[in-house]
Amino acid sequence: DATWADVLDHALADGDRRLAIVEIATGGAVGELLAACECLGRVVALDASDPEARAIAGPHPRPEALLGLAERALEAAAGDVAVAVTVGDAGQDTAVTIAIVDRTGRRHHERQLVFRRGDLARRRVGAATASTLLRFLRAPGAAPVG
Repeated sequence: DATWADVLDHALADGDRRLAIVEIATGGAVGELLAACECLGRVVALDASDPEARAIAGPHPRPEALLGLAERALEAAAGDVAVAVTVGDAGQDTAVTIAIVDRTGRRHHERQLVFRRGDLARRRVGAATASTLLRFLRAPGAAPVG
């Protein structure tokens, strides 16, 4: 059975692309899920108390702020694709906001709700991010860089 790391490795290997991840208040859910990904370059997990994270974190982060964080991660890691993700409470559920950028200038931002909170929600945050990244990589106009 293929894992998210396997599937994303295959999608990123087309063009020998490297992935950078920055997470805010996720407990490292995305980095943990994708730790075996051979195309993974850099993972940064920020606590919600970090000054930069505080300006972005929460259930309704400003899209441009999260996209800007992804762009800075892309540059810092000398990567080809970068994901920035943050979470916040949304009633009894968890709001996950995902921003993805690549070297070609493509940008994507979306907000999803994952069921409940706690450890189960944390695993779902990782899966929601991986799924969104895969759609981004497979989208029309997603020509490989490299």
